[in-house]
Amino acid sequence: MRKTFAIFFVVSVLTLFMAQTAMSVDTKNKELDVLYAAYIDDHVSRCETKAARIDSGSENIRKEAALRTLMGSFFKANKTDLIKEMIADDVGTQKHQVDYYLTSRFYQVLREVK
Repeated sequence: MRKTFAIFFVVSVLTLFMAQTAMSVDTKNKELDVLYAAYIDDHVSRCETKAARIDSGSENIRKEAALRTLMGSFFKANKTDLIKEMIADDVGTQKHQVDYYLTSRFYQVLREVK
């Protein structure tokens, strides 16, 4: 009887521990999802600001505006996939880490298209 109770107790404690761990991972992923979505939205906003200069008199500024138009469109179209990739790749939460990942990912796809 004591042995059965001890086994039941150990199994119960392990089950509770595993459930709590799973919930904490899920909570962390939700927090990262919200954080990365905000970073992507900020990145899109910055791209749109630069893309608005498409009618500039400078050829270099027009080229940069065209590039930022493509970049902003890429981030909008692939937002969900990018968030999943960043969580899976454990990108980090600092702005420069996310900016580097997003920019690198855009240029990687751009090179593949060429």
